[in-house]
Amino acid sequence: MAEVAVAAFLDEFKALRHVTKDSPLPVTSSGETTPGADATRATAVQGVTGGKPVTTIPVPSAAASSAIKPIVATAPASQLVVKTGPGNFYGATIIAGSASGYLIAYNATAAPSADASIDPAKRLHATSVLANGTASLGEFATPDLFDAGIVLLFSTSLTSFTAPSSPAPFLRGRAL
Repeated sequence: MAEVAVAAFLDEFKALRHVTKDSPLPVTSSGETTPGADATRATAVQGVTGGKPVTTIPVPSAAASSAIKPIVATAPASQLVVKTGPGNFYGATIIAGSASGYLIAYNATAAPSADASIDPAKRLHATSVLANGTASLGEFATPDLFDAGIVLLFSTSLTSFTAPSSPAPFLRGRAL
């Protein structure tokens, strides 16, 4: 039984190895390509979505226009407004001071007032941070959409905004 499966695989492999990047895919009457419609042709192609080639592929670049400028707190802080309107959140980094707490990515245009409750629906990301420790959120290749704004919080609580006695000496966010 296993020999039959191996033989079938080898036959399919031999048929596929003759397919090149220029080999056409079968086309329907509506003009759409149909990957996998012919067993002698490739059934899945990296970089193709729904039978249509992906036209933009991100590549490494030294151009300043293709970079994301991080927003960095200029002094020790327990909050940082990264973006005051809707945007894409790519990530955040914190280096905590002598207090432990949580790094929270909050979907709002401003930080909540001291000791105000943190709306769980707006707390889109959170991670714990040890005293004198480092933590990161995200660093996503595909960003998350924040529809209000992007605010980073360093709080001793996940349910209310309680700034630690020692603010974070380094707080940075990345967004577009």
